Amino acid sequence: STGADRSDGTGREDPSSVALGNADVLNAINAHRALVDASQIVGLDADGAVLLGPVSDNAVFRLPRASVVGRVAAGRALHRMERELRIAEWLADRNFPAVRGATGIVQPVVLPGWAVTFWVEIVSPVQASTSEMGTLLRRLHDLQTPEELDLEVTDPLAGVPEHIASATGVATTERAFLTDRTQQLRDSFERLVFTAPAGPVHGDAHRKNIVRDVTGQ
Repeated sequence: STGADRSDGTGREDPSSVALGNADVLNAINAHRALVDASQIVGLDADGAVLLGPVSDNAVFRLPRASVVGRVAAGRALHRMERELRIAEWLADRNFPAVRGATGIVQPVVLPGWAVTFWVEIVSPVQASTSEMGTLLRRLHDLQTPEELDLEVTDPLAGVPEHIASATGVATTERAFLTDRTQQLRDSFERLVFTAPAGPVHGDAHRKNIVRDVTGQ
């Protein structure tokens, strides 16, 4: 795993400063190795790759020499990553302002134990305002999605029980409280009655995930 104290001073973590763990664990050093291997396969230059933020379900790197961003996940996430690329292409076809998958390469790149995708870099991103975020989400919600996109039904608590169970430094009473609270929230969510027709929603909508580029778009 990585820690915030292994930063280069910009909030971005230096993969070379992270101790190597198990070869099949998603951490900064293992992800960086997978990124380099995948970059070589598709002909991208990964020299100087910078880890963007902490490693969670993915490790995200900026490749400054290739003007792309690489995203590394465990191999079991391959189906999700394939779907993300299909959704990005579908949004691009509708001229929706979203990150585009890198073109001219075959992806996801599948390696033993890993899957890697590459995305067009957003140059000098600026965090969007809450008003801009709301406008984009409204546009997204108005789209009609075809069945072939294979969108899953939204589960806002997906993965939460597993994260609680595997968390370290949590007292038994606290873990029990969090587990019970998660179940209460799930029960409440399942009782909700939705009046609007089903459609696309953003799975992680917050201002850090919605940015403007150097052109203001």
